[in-house]
Amino acid sequence: MKNRAESAARNNYGLYAVGAGRAERSGEWDKAS
Repeated sequence: MKNRAESAARNNYGLYAVGAGRAERSGEWDKAS
């Protein structure tokens, strides 16, 4: 069983990645980084 911290870190990474992709597509480079 994976610990909750690992699962939370993975979930947060996914959210940041999706947000960064959206920011890049809209030209918001500072937000994407």
